[in-house]
Amino acid sequence: CLSRATLLGAAVLISAASPIAANAANGTWGGDASGAWSTASLWSGSVIPGATTTNSNTTSSAAFSATATNSDVATFNTTLTAGRTITGAVGGSRILSGITFNHSDNFAYSLSQGALFLSNGGTVQQISSSGTKTDGLSFLGGIFLQSDSATSTGSYTFDASGNSTSLLSIGGGTIRGTASTGKAYTLNLTGSNTGANAITYQLNDGFNGGVLNLVKAGTGKWQITSTAAATGTVTINAGTLETTASNVLSTFSDIAFANTSGANLTLTTFGQEIKSISGGGSTGGNISLGSLVLTITGTNDTTYGGVISGATGQLVKKAGSSGTLTLTGTNTFTGAVTINAGTISVGTIGNQNANGNLGAGTNFVLAGGTLKYTGSSASTTRTFSQSTSTNSTIEVTDSNATLEISGVSSGSGNLTKTGAGKLTLSANNT
Repeated sequence: CLSRATLLGAAVLISAASPIAANAANGTWGGDASGAWSTASLWSGSVIPGATTTNSNTTSSAAFSATATNSDVATFNTTLTAGRTITGAVGGSRILSGITFNHSDNFAYSLSQGALFLSNGGTVQQISSSGTKTDGLSFLGGIFLQSDSATSTGSYTFDASGNSTSLLSIGGGTIRGTASTGKAYTLNLTGSNTGANAITYQLNDGFNGGVLNLVKAGTGKWQITSTAAATGTVTINAGTLETTASNVLSTFSDIAFANTSGANLTLTTFGQEIKSISGGGSTGGNISLGSLVLTITGTNDTTYGGVISGATGQLVKKAGSSGTLTLTGTNTFTGAVTINAGTISVGTIGNQNANGNLGAGTNFVLAGGTLKYTGSSASTTRTFSQSTSTNSTIEVTDSNATLEISGVSSGSGNLTKTGAGKLTLSANNT
C-alpha cells in the first residue's frame, strides 16, 4: 500500500489512438478490502468497469494504434477501516472515462499495477466531504490520456473537491501526447480543496508534435513538483498553482492569468524560468515570489497587470529574451529587477521601498537591456548598476516628462538615453 503521499502512475501519457468499440460498465468497489481490479466479486453487482486491452505499455508512439475509448466510471465510496490497495490489469490495462473517490473515513485507496487509459473528457476526482486521507493512483504501466483520433484534441480533468483533509495526489512519471503537430491537449486542474493536492509527474508535449496546455480552474490549490518539458500555455483562471521544485514550468510556456480574485501563482523552494507572463489586473491574477527569482526567457511582447509580491523576490529578464514585458500593476516585491535583454516597460518608478510597477526594491540592474519609462515627470531615489561590457538603455517616451534618478548609478557598462523625454542622473555616480 502506498503512503499518504500516494502518486499517480510511473507515466501519464496522452494517446491519440483511433477509437474502437468497448463495452460500457460503470462499477462501484463493493467491499472494505484490498484486491485485484479483475475480481468481479469485489465490485458491487459483480460489474467490472473498464475494458481490457493488451496494448503495449511502452512509450513508443506505435504502442497507441489499437486502443479503445470507453465511458465506464469506477467509483470508490466504501467506508474503509484501513488503507486499501487495488491492483489493476497486470500486464494489460483498463480503459475508463473516470475514477471517483467519495468515501468518508481516514484511510486511502491506492490503485496500482497495469496501465490506465483515460478517455477524452475523462475525470479523476476526489469529492469526499469528510475524512483524512490522500487517495491516488499508481498504475505502473502508465496512465494515458487518450484523444479520439490522431487529428483531434482532448480535454481531461483532475478534480480535488473534497474537504480540506481529503486530498488527491497525482504524479510520478510523465504526461505526453501522440497527436499531430498543431493539435493541443488540455489538462484541467480544478476543485475547491485548498490542501496539498499534488501533481508530481513530468509535463511533456506529444511524440508527434501536439502540445499540452495546462489550465488551473476552481478555487482550490494544486502543487506541481516535477520538471516540465511541455511548451503549451499555462492558464491560471482561479485558485492557486504552486511550484515546489525547479523548472516545473517550462521555459517555452506562456503563463496567462485571469483578472480574478484568488487566481495566483506561488513559487516555493525554487525559482522558475518561463517564457512570459500576461493578463491579471487590479482584481487578481497575482504572483507570489517569496525570496525566489522569476526569470522571463521569451521574445514575445506581453502585458502583465497583476501584483508581484515577495520579500526579497527578484524579477529577471534573461539574456536573449528580446521581447517587451509591460508591467502595469502595483508590485510589492522588494528584490532587484535585472534586465539582461529586451525591455521592461513601466509607468511608475517609486522611491526606494515604495510599491510601483517596478516593485518596491532599492535598485535595478541594467545588463544589456532597456528600461522603458512611459509615465509623467517623476523622481526616484533608487540606485542602479550597469554590468561591465554591456550596452544598456533607459528610454523616456513622453516628450513632456522628466525622469530624475537621484540614487547612485554604478558600473562600467555603456548607457544610452533614448525617447523624446528627459533623463536626469543627479547623484554623484560611480
